[in-house]
Amino acid sequence: MAETREIQVVKDNYEKQNTYRIQKGRYNKAIKDGYYFEALLIVYALLEDRLRSFIYYIGGISSHTSSKLDTGKTIKDNLRAIYFGSAEKAEGKNLSLSVISNKIRLVSEVVDWVINAEGELEDDYLKVLKKELEGCVDLDGTQQVLKKVSKWIKYRNEIMHALMNKKVEDLQEQLCDKVVEGMELVDFLDNQVKSLRRSKGIRKKMKLGVEYR
Repeated sequence: MAETREIQVVKDNYEKQNTYRIQKGRYNKAIKDGYYFEALLIVYALLEDRLRSFIYYIGGISSHTSSKLDTGKTIKDNLRAIYFGSAEKAEGKNLSLSVISNKIRLVSEVVDWVINAEGELEDDYLKVLKKELEGCVDLDGTQQVLKKVSKWIKYRNEIMHALMNKKVEDLQEQLCDKVVEGMELVDFLDNQVKSLRRSKGIRKKMKLGVEYR
């Protein structure tokens, strides 16, 4: 039985772009008016979305609603091996992309693999993945930003899950700066996604089609 969604998802790139524009506008208004908790929510959603888009453009998922690697066994097996450290370590283990920490780790492990991969690659997908990411993405910068994203998510979770146990003065003192820092991380990741989107190299070469922002 198909899951019933209370809120409909975007159906095309126009709706995606419109949603992104509106939420960025709401973020700017929230910062201006001092509604930092609303801004925090938007930044978190944007971070998750940009990570999902990155995974889309490296060929890992088929659409913006995918919660697992679903673009074929070859790509799935390669990305799982990169994520867990080897094909043997990946065997029998679950990898859900509905969890933001898993998205962060997958992107981080892929970037780290591209930076450190040596020798002749035999697999076509891995050849394409390495060549395209080396040509499109600020690899070192992305690794540093992903570390900051993990710390930012930890801060956000601490607020969301223990808000009533935090000293109001300490919380208010740093909340605005933390939210602005989060949007800077969003902007960096968005630039990497834009670069991948312009090239479309991985999805084109692996014949996956491109219809996602």
